[in-house]
Formats: sequence, C-alpha cells, structure tokens
Amino acid sequence: MTTFILALLILTSQPEPLDLKGCIAVALRESGTVQQARARIEIYKARLKQVESVYYPKIQTLFYVAPMFTVRGDATTNIERKFGPGDWGPYTRLEAQFAWPFYSFGRVEAGKDAATHRMNVERARLQATEQSVALEVSRLYFLRLFAQSMVPAITHARDIIDKAIETAEHMHAKGQGVTTVDLAKLQYGKNELARHLRTAERGILVAEAALKHTMGLLPEDPLQFTENKLNPLPEILEARPLVTLLEEAASQRPEWAQLEQGKKAAIAWSLAEKRANFPVLFFGGQLQLGWAPTRDDTTNPYQFDPFNQIFGGVALGFMWGLDPALAKAKSLEADANAVEVDGLKRFADTGIPVQVIKAASDREQHFAAATDSHESVRYTRQWVTFASTAYDSGTADARDVLEGIVAHVQSKRTLYESIRDFNIAEAELAYAVGHDVQENNTKP
Repeated sequence: MTTFILALLILTSQPEPLDLKGCIAVALRESGTVQQARARIEIYKARLKQVESVYYPKIQTLFYVAPMFTVRGDATTNIERKFGPGDWGPYTRLEAQFAWPFYSFGRVEAGKDAATHRMNVERARLQATEQSVALEVSRLYFLRLFAQSMVPAITHARDIIDKAIETAEHMHAKGQGVTTVDLAKLQYGKNELARHLRTAERGILVAEAALKHTMGLLPEDPLQFTENKLNPLPEILEARPLVTLLEEAASQRPEWAQLEQGKKAAIAWSLAEKRANFPVLFFGGQLQLGWAPTRDDTTNPYQFDPFNQIFGGVALGFMWGLDPALAKAKSLEADANAVEVDGLKRFADTGIPVQVIKAASDREQHFAAATDSHESVRYTRQWVTFASTAYDSGTADARDVLEGIVAHVQSKRTLYESIRDFNIAEAELAYAVGHDVQENNTKP
C-alpha cells in the first residue's frame, strides 16, 4: 500500500507535458522580462494617482507637550512668575492646517494626461515584450526539436556502419578483399557519427536550459514536452499576400501605439511644465489649540496668547511657487522627448516593413528548401541501402558505404534545418505583423 501511494505521488507531481503554445503561456506568466513590463504599468498608474492627489484634501498637524512654569496676572500688570518645584505644569499645543486645492489653471489636467498616455505606452510595451518573449520561446523550442530530430537519424546511421564494420571484420579475417584501409575508413566514420551524436545531445541540453530561462523557470524545475521531433511541413504553403501582411503590421504592431501615446504624453508633459508657474487655487482652514493650567488666561482680544486659546478660521487662497528657469528647462526636456518620438516613428515607418518582408521571404525560402530536401533524403536513403547491400555481397567498397551514410545524414540535417527555420520564420512573421500572443495561446 505504501509503495502504491509513493508511486501515485510521483505520478501526480510530474509536470504536464507542454507544446509550443503551453511553453509560451508559461513564459507570459512567469518570465521576469514580462513581469518587469507589467510593473512599469503599475509605476505609471501610481504616478497618475500622484498627479490626481493634488486635488485631494491635505491636512498638516503638530502636537506637543512641554513643561511650563507658573505665571499669574495679565500681560501688562500684576505679573508673578514662580519657578519652584511645585510650580510647574504641562503645556499642550495642537496646530492643524487644512487645504483643498480645486483649480490649477490646467497644470494638473495636463499632468494627468501625460501620466495616462505614458501608462498606455507601457501597456503597448508590455504587449511588445510578450511578443518578443513568445518569439524567443519559439526559436528555442524549434532548436530543441531540431537537435532531438537529429539523434534518431545519427543513431540509425551508426547502426548501419556498425553492421558494415562487423561484415568487414569477418571478410577481412577470411581474406575476402577487405583491406585494413577499408576497416580504418569505417572506424573513422563511426567515430565521426559519435561526435555528431554528442553534439546533438548537448544541443538538446543547452536548448532546454535556455528555454527554461526564457520561460522564467529555474534550472531544477521539471519540464516535459508533448513533441520530441519536428513535424513534417504541409504539402502546400498557405498563401500570405505581402500587401495583407503589411496592412496587418500597420494596424497591429504595438510599437505604433507606443509612438502615438508617447507623442501625446510628451506634448501633455510639455504643457504641464509650461504651466508650472501658474498658481493653485485652494480652500483652506486653520485650527490652533493651547492649554497651560499654570498660566492665567488673558481676555484681551488684541493680545496673542499661545498658552490658553482656541483659534481657527477658513479662507480662500492661492499657492504660488515661482521658478521660471526650472519650468523652462523641464519644458525644453519635454519638447526634446517629443522630437525623439518623431525620430523613432520615422525609424519604425521603414524598419517594420523590412521585418515583414524578410520574414515572409524566409518563410517561402525555407519551405521550398524543405520540399527539395525531402527528395534528397529519399535518394540518399536508397544510396545507403544499395551501397550496404553491395558491400555485404563484396561488390562495393567501404568508401561507397561511407559516402552514402554521410550524404544521408547531411540530407537529413538539411531537411530538419529547413523545417526548423520555416517554423522560426512563421514565428518571426507573426511577430513582425503584431499578432497578439495572449489571444493565440491557451494556457496550460
């Protein structure tokens, strides 16, 4: 029973195998890069609250208790001071000021606009970051599949050459035309295949480690996959007109929203700084309370008595902090930021179409290369089969077998490279046109 429970716990603790969409979903949830982009949105939400807080009521208070000696009489006559041990008592004082700003001649409103637009910039930047992370996950995912796809091909070639070596050693022992040079050639081919196999296995480990990092997982976190080999490509490539792709990029890329909102934020920021020297209209109040039992109260209304009094009132006023040089400097900084946004837009106008064109061209090129490679794999497979059979019967030499195996492994590698590069080009095209990865992924 205990063994059954342990086995059940082990099975239930295993992670759910992930496909590409599942890996992307994990990355969008766990990636540190994505979390940083989300945090930037919260930062500008907080800054918007800070600007809005200008119109919130504000209260400042001061309260203290101090020792006070005895004073009898009013402020002008019959004054008696006593400093004896029993002549001391408490002096308590409370001061409170209240201010409620309600009008800033447009400065606060401009600041709110700047913070709001900048928050929208960060939202668009988050979307761009998610797309960038999804693209990187796709690249690493297909690199891993490429390395894993090469392992069976190399292993199969090694089995063939092992059989050829066994036959060659048997024939050499009987003196049936196999020379020591033939044996050396076959052993050399076996060693080269072993080297390629180690390279492929190392590629799997490196790709998985990089994939975990991009997904926001620790190196020791378990990670399983539903796919361990590159899938063949469809027979017919789906047509993607370039004009349509460019139109999608023009409407969907998050960089456009960043630029648009960034320009609005810069304009609003400049306006807010230009109005920095404008006053703020506020409604305010003041309250002062003092109590000292060791001091006689005065009833003269023209005499200020801080020790025993209740004083307060309300007023309408202006808060006005003038610093024209600083306001001008910040306004120039905001204007320069707007110019920078214009430069970035000009760069995007030319750079984004280039990305789309390149990704679409790569997609078509790699599809055509994969189609041609299928034929090469078929022909080299026949080559290896016929050469191996002929070698076993003594009608071919070791070079024919080696050349056939090398050609077959190379054709397999070229095929898998083309399939890998096609899938990566598909991911790059989705990134170039701005497909929303949140809408196109199902979380595990």
